[in-house]
Amino acid sequence: MQRSKVLIIFGGISAEHEVSISSAASILDAIDRERFWPATLAITKEGSYVVNVNPRALIPNRQAVYPAATTWTASDDVWSCSNALELIKTSDVVFPILHGPGGEDGTIQGLLESLGKKYVGSSVLASAVCMDKAVTKDLLIMAGVEVIPYQHFTAHQWSTEREALLAKIEAYRYPVFVKPAALGSSVGISKVHNGSELSAAIDIALSYGNKVIVEQGISGREIECSVLGNNQLIISNPGEIIPNADYYDYDTKYLNDCAELVIPAVLNDQIIQQIRQLSARAYRALQCKGLARIDFFVENDTERVLINEINTMPGFTPISMFPKLMINEGMTYSYLITRLLELAVEE
Repeated sequence: MQRSKVLIIFGGISAEHEVSISSAASILDAIDRERFWPATLAITKEGSYVVNVNPRALIPNRQAVYPAATTWTASDDVWSCSNALELIKTSDVVFPILHGPGGEDGTIQGLLESLGKKYVGSSVLASAVCMDKAVTKDLLIMAGVEVIPYQHFTAHQWSTEREALLAKIEAYRYPVFVKPAALGSSVGISKVHNGSELSAAIDIALSYGNKVIVEQGISGREIECSVLGNNQLIISNPGEIIPNADYYDYDTKYLNDCAELVIPAVLNDQIIQQIRQLSARAYRALQCKGLARIDFFVENDTERVLINEINTMPGFTPISMFPKLMINEGMTYSYLITRLLELAVEE
């Protein structure tokens, strides 16, 4: 059987660069070599393209998070391509394991569409919509899905309408969370406990992009659900994140190794079914394809289920929730990669 040429694109210009490297290394280790012939294309933080670099070589100081390399090494004969465009054109299917702006937001998907390439994950439209937390929430509300209360605004609005915006935010109860509207992995997020902390938190978020979202803090459990498929969906049982920290920030996710993942989450059957149904509804409403991870809060007092955000290209690191939830459904990590590549070429 002829192997399909799979191009794994990773790295990228966003603040989630290192997460993408780890995801790529894990995929490269586990991909079925009897069915697929992998090559890699790295995007540096500066936006340069590097053909067939081993992602393991880029993370020498992160061995506690990223296991040792297995069998793959780069060589000049990987498809015999010398530049990025040639490598993309030569591939049969692309796995753009890029997180955040410049990769998960529809930009790389647009390039691949223009070149007629099949790729893993959502379309340009769904990728762009889900990358922007504010637009995601706006559309989910239109679809009848309850979300965490929020305000959003641009850097220009912050500079010209500051007092009015602060007054709107002050209508919430503290704490509130201030986030870049178009970034993931909890990068640039601040938990704000009072009004004196608010302006500085907004300035931090704006350092990562032109738009900010401010969300009401929720006293509740952090629940995540994985969705796999195009027309026919596999929806995982939910898992719970116990941060063992003030909140689930970037350091808690990737550096401190203190968060606890409970899979499956200990929830009553009614809430489990509600989470799974809402995951499917959100996935369909936003026209996702291939995969997504849907993040929820379940309020402590009321057990109300609220969608937080949707990730169209969630992490594939050894500690990432998306693959862990699918493995809990009976899949192997290697099969999950195979299935995603099959879905990428499915009509």
